[in-house]
Formats: sequence, structure tokens, C-alpha cells
Amino acid sequence: MLGVQRGLRPSLPYTVNLPFSRVELHIHLDGAIRHETIYELSKAKGLSLPGDGSLKALKSYLVIKHGVSLANFLERFDTLFSPLLGDLKAVERLAYEVVEDSSTQGIAYFEARFVPHLFLPKNMVTDTNEAKKFVWDVTAAAITGLEKGQRDFKTKGNLIATCIRGRPDHWFTDTLELAQDINFHRGRIVGIDLAACADTSEEGRLKTAAAVEFCRNGAKLGIPRTIHAGESGEGEMVSWALDELLATRIGHGYRICSDRQAYDRILKDQIHLECCPWSSLLTASVSPTDLPHPIVQFFQDDFNVSINTDDPTVTGTQLEDEYNLLRAWGLSEHHFVKANFNAARSCFLPENERKDLLQDLSKIYGFATYGEDMKS
Repeated sequence: MLGVQRGLRPSLPYTVNLPFSRVELHIHLDGAIRHETIYELSKAKGLSLPGDGSLKALKSYLVIKHGVSLANFLERFDTLFSPLLGDLKAVERLAYEVVEDSSTQGIAYFEARFVPHLFLPKNMVTDTNEAKKFVWDVTAAAITGLEKGQRDFKTKGNLIATCIRGRPDHWFTDTLELAQDINFHRGRIVGIDLAACADTSEEGRLKTAAAVEFCRNGAKLGIPRTIHAGESGEGEMVSWALDELLATRIGHGYRICSDRQAYDRILKDQIHLECCPWSSLLTASVSPTDLPHPIVQFFQDDFNVSINTDDPTVTGTQLEDEYNLLRAWGLSEHHFVKANFNAARSCFLPENERKDLLQDLSKIYGFATYGEDMKS
């Protein structure tokens, strides 16, 4: 089912700049840090590294080879986060480099998950005013990196303020206050999400009073909501995210294929699914023997679906690698164009900016005009 190499680039006597024709809605900022940056920062801070301490050993450890479980996939993040903890300049650099890397993939716009609490200095008590201030400070650093990157590379990136399911209640209240503080982030936080760490990978942890209150209060404030569901949990968790967490998009959602009611509902209501091909295999959310892969089925049935990388540091992929995997599964440029328009229509940008993005894509793809109801 695979037979596709990840992260390889052909050796050509020339290079072609990709047009800004792609939109990515599911990438984790911390999961997109360059291996070289982790290595450089870790060496400078005297942190231990896997294996013999070389860059090659670090890459070998971080990039998952085979799908085991979501928890196994997420265990790599301890090494990934170590050189970033408490370091605002490193977080600014991370965000800047993510914009640069996105620009090389022809990405016009992306929305990146960002969990500010995970960057707290080691041993800092999280329920203090000092910690809350750092949450704002580290978010400011990420926004600065995004803005500098946009000026230099033209790609625009915004943040989705994300909380980890199963964490203390004040994480939820901090994250919602942060998303609500538009005078602070100036529109750079466009939504909220609930995600997982290795010890909270079980999706049943979404079913807490804090998680429900977080999302429902976000809805009351008019903050868009996307929820990780149907990845490690079954299809009914997607329905639960829609009904109880008032999700407007779903991250992953592959396992609705075993829940006919959820499948039909997502299709009928055109709920956007942010799908990540390589990640779906490496987290063991989908087995390589499951044919057709849910993403292929979604495209065949005309779902509102997009193509994303999730965590490039751990998957070892860029967006073009995801497209190559889908090509190996039989999808074509028609599906990719449609996915990018799906993503643009379903992104959390304000209405005027969303329309501008759609018009820009239309011009790049050679459409004279673009109507909201147009089927690409």
C-alpha cells in the first residue's frame, strides 16, 4: 500500500518555485520544528540526545518508521520539546522556520495548532500568575515568528490555540482567554482545539466537564472549533465532538468509516475533515491493509476534506510527500485542487480574508472567477 519514499527530493540542475496554490489546516507548530534546529539548540544547551548524539541518530529516533499507536507516535515530543522549554527566541525561530518551509511547499496559508502551556520552563508551577504571563509571552513569540516569516516568504500562518485533553482545568481557561484576547493577538489566533499528549492519547478524555465547557464557551464567544476525533477513538467520538463540543471541523476522523451514521452525517453536512495521510498510518489510526484507505473513500464520496502533514518532524514528510502517497493510492491533481479549495472554504479566516484567499487560488489555478457555490 505504501511503496513511497518520504522526504526525498530529486537531484535536478534547476529548481522551480511552486506557486502559492495550497492551503494546510492541520499542522502542529511544535511538531514541525526542523531536525537541524532541535539538534543545534540541544547541543548549545548541553541536552542529551538519542543514540550516539549525532544528527543522524536524532533523525532516526524522531521519524517514526512503522505505525504502533498514537501514544507511541507522541512519545517523541519529549525530545522535541526539551530545547524549546522557556525559550522565547527559540519559539520565534520555530515559527519563522515553519513559514519558510511552508513557502517551499507552495502553501499560501496555513493554520497551526499551538499549545502554549507545553513550552513552560521546566519546573515552573503551571497555576500561577507567572505561568499565565508566560503563556501570553510564548504566544507573542510565535506570532512574531509568523509575522516575520510572512514578510520574508509571503506565506501566511495563523494559530489555533490548543489545549491538551486531560490536563488541569486552568489550562482550558487560560487557552480560551488567550483566544478571546484579540487586542493581544490581533487576529492571529483563529480558533481553538483539543489535542493529546502521549499520556492522554485515549479519546475518551475528551469527555470531561472542562473540555465541554471550554468548547461551549468558545462557541458562545464566536470562536471556531476544530477537534481531534476519530483518530485513536472510534467513529462515535466524532459525533460526540460535533454534538457536545460543537466542533465545526474535525481533525482526522478516519474511523467514521466503521460508523455508518457518523459517516453519512459528515457527508450530508459537509463537515470538514482535516486528513493527514502519512500520520494516519504512523499513528496506527488506519492499518496499511485497510483498502481503500479512508481518505481515498472520502474523496470518492465527495467529502469536504483537505490534505495535511500533521507533525512533519515525526512523520518525516512535507506536504509534497503527502501528495505523493496519495498519488500512489490512485488520487490525481483533480483531487488535490479540490482539497485546496475545500481547505480555503473551511479555514477560520474572517470572511473577507477567506474570500481573498479563494480568489487568489482561483487565479493561480486559471479560473476566471470563483463563486462560493462553485464545485471545483
